[in-house]
Amino acid sequence: MMDTFRLRGAAAKFGYHRSQNADGGYSVSYQKVFSGIDCSALIGFTGAHLSENNVPCALQGLSFVRAIDTARQKTLPLASMPSVLLSEAWNDFHAIAAAGSGFDPEWRKKTQR
Repeated sequence: MMDTFRLRGAAAKFGYHRSQNADGGYSVSYQKVFSGIDCSALIGFTGAHLSENNVPCALQGLSFVRAIDTARQKTLPLASMPSVLLSEAWNDFHAIAAAGSGFDPEWRKKTQR
């Protein structure tokens, strides 16, 4: 758990930017593009309206997609990712999570989605 402003700041430190996968003005992931291999790492979270309100959120996972059109693509198998990329993205995810308050079993009740 953390708030969306803290998530944005922590993600930016590691080169992640809000994804273009907004649905109805709602964003649910941060993206880091690895253009050399046409791949993006996505850190999923419970989401926030793009009006930039600071609300509670929870991280939901790490996945990989082709670098273009991240909103519509299926996730890539982890086995197809270079091990160095997996390690870097995994470390980023854990460092970003460390900016939060830890796991909260009531996270679903405290987030917008």
